[in-house]
Amino acid sequence: MELKDLRCFVAIAETGGFRSASRRLGMEQSIVSRRLASLEDGLGVSLVERGRNGVRLTAAGGRFLEQVRISLSQLDVAVSHAQAAGEAVAGRVRIGITSSIASGFVRELLAAWRTDHPRVAIDLVEGGPNEHVAAVLAHKLDLTFQLSSVPHQGLDAEQLWIDRVFAATASGSPYAAHGRCRMAQLADAEFIVSTRNSGPDIRDFLTTRLYQLGNSPSIRMIDIGREALMHCVGLGMGVTVTTSADATIGYPDVTFVEILDERLPFSAIWSPHNDNPALRRFLSGARMRARKSARLHRESPAND
Repeated sequence: MELKDLRCFVAIAETGGFRSASRRLGMEQSIVSRRLASLEDGLGVSLVERGRNGVRLTAAGGRFLEQVRISLSQLDVAVSHAQAAGEAVAGRVRIGITSSIASGFVRELLAAWRTDHPRVAIDLVEGGPNEHVAAVLAHKLDLTFQLSSVPHQGLDAEQLWIDRVFAATASGSPYAAHGRCRMAQLADAEFIVSTRNSGPDIRDFLTTRLYQLGNSPSIRMIDIGREALMHCVGLGMGVTVTTSADATIGYPDVTFVEILDERLPFSAIWSPHNDNPALRRFLSGARMRARKSARLHRESPAND
């Protein structure tokens, strides 16, 4: 019993003849007739009675038609849902974030995705880099955006954007006197960094850069979140480093000073064994936006 046989039978029953059924199906009348005969042979019963005025259903054919219609309808729904998931017009993407989405690449990506794919749910989970890597490996997250460029066994990674680096300092401190500075000018600063979110990556960045400049950095790790850390900066408890997304947010008594010639690369990290179709579509959209952002950056007058 083949699906085409069943569809031929339904067309014959609904149109009342082989000729009209062949027109509906777009196939030759002889093929329609052979398919019905094949179906009847397989079932061992006659489904229609042939006459000069067309065909009519037998008792067995009438009962069979009711069930076939239900089955074909369910099959059409299943095919539609599968195609929708494959085209990412429905589904869910679970994303781990370690930095602010107040502005910047991730915010623009999410806004564009929500416009283009309104039926795809986006779940955002905030946490630390190692926590998110473990969740991606366990397929509890589909991907994570992270500062770390260290490869993780069993996972794929792709750099998508490069962000500017800012020093967040108390507005009354000497570091806030200028809108821009060099990393060397922060060599004697007392840094405070969160143990959460992207804090460990920021600590590694500061340690590496300041040692390269011949300085031994003073870095104190604090177990508080991003917002509380910024309030500590405003109270004069230390200087921290962040990206442009945080720099667009206003915090009391905090001044953001761009650190010239410093950039931080961010990557998407995901499992190659994750078969979520919405994830594949999301990654494709992220790559397209990354190329567009890079092109706009190159064409910007500030880079001429």
